Amino acid sequence: MSIELTLDRMSQSAAKFHLRLVVTNTESCRILLPYPHITGLQFGDETGTNAQWYTSLLVSSSWSGLVLDPGESKAVTFSVRPESAPRPRRDEGEDYYRWCVGIRSGLYTVRYSMVTDADYFDGDSHYRLPEVQEEAQKLSAVAWTGRAQSNAITIEHAEPGAPPNGGPAERFGNSGISGGPPSVS
Repeated sequence: MSIELTLDRMSQSAAKFHLRLVVTNTESCRILLPYPHITGLQFGDETGTNAQWYTSLLVSSSWSGLVLDPGESKAVTFSVRPESAPRPRRDEGEDYYRWCVGIRSGLYTVRYSMVTDADYFDGDSHYRLPEVQEEAQKLSAVAWTGRAQSNAITIEHAEPGAPPNGGPAERFGNSGISGGPPSVS
């Protein structure tokens, strides 16, 4: 089964990246897939090593899915907090409070990756693939299985108070965003 993932940057500051992921059903049937979580974002440094995600809260919640009719697209937005940004004092019910990504000043290639297969496990709800398939059946849909990866965008991050990087952004035309065709399976 195929889906298309398209990632773009909406805005950026030293303390927050606003990213948008558009998920498109390219199949001829109605599908149910796990709702995209912020931890599907991969921040790769110049060596290709992906940054770690850190959480400040362990959460138990119900599973949530995304139902898409044939050809339908839905957008999901993420507010990403770099590790150097302080956690907000209050939890406003968004991922920005709960999660931060371990990036330092530098240039990062960012992609969104999603996998739903026989080993699927959602840590918050403890759902596995059979539960996803049951939910899909209730919704007259097919449980999406497969791997999908979005296009890549380039983000330059400077920690508050850090001197400007200067070098890598110039190599990329200082645009802040680069892209290519999404990879889908």
